[in-house]
Amino acid sequence: MNNSPAILAAAACTIVTFTFLWKSNPAYRLAEHVLLAISAGHAITMGYNNLRSIAWIPITQKGQYSLLIPLILGALLYARYIKSVAWLSRIPLAVMIGCASALALRGSIQSQLLQQVAATASLQNLDAILVFLGVIVTISYFTFTYKIKGSAAAIPMLGRWVMMIGFGAAFGGAVMGRLSLVVGRFQFLFGDWLGWMK
Repeated sequence: MNNSPAILAAAACTIVTFTFLWKSNPAYRLAEHVLLAISAGHAITMGYNNLRSIAWIPITQKGQYSLLIPLILGALLYARYIKSVAWLSRIPLAVMIGCASALALRGSIQSQLLQQVAATASLQNLDAILVFLGVIVTISYFTFTYKIKGSAAAIPMLGRWVMMIGFGAAFGGAVMGRLSLVVGRFQFLFGDWLGWMK
């Protein structure tokens, strides 16, 4: 059994967090508040260190005065807490939203449209052909301009089945990811803390 304070604290927090599976209790709420407090303290410390190393030192010691612009914009975010000048906080928000939108739009067009179309259109092996056919039948499911009748009506239904298989695979991947987190915590408890797994 490992009796180091860090391992004991982590094991106690893990066990207390698992008590929520039974029902909500004061110990779980205490662990929840401790996590939030540690996260807030860490964020404040990181913010201070980033402000000092990225802005203050380069401006005062290296003469990089162009960094004053983002520093002023960052300070203007806190203007929202003063009613008389709260409107000033909209300026840095507009800059951030505009930059983020432009970067997201550029990235999404490249990765989610162009690369997806190129990957779907490459019919090099059986897997690629199946993906291409799956995309075609799935798109046919969303064709609402005219009703597909006769034997061709099976194509949109096949598209629905392809979507259900995709949703099932995505859900299975999410469940496996969550289960791997639980397995990791049990490995920590039985291996790192209790030393039962060598």
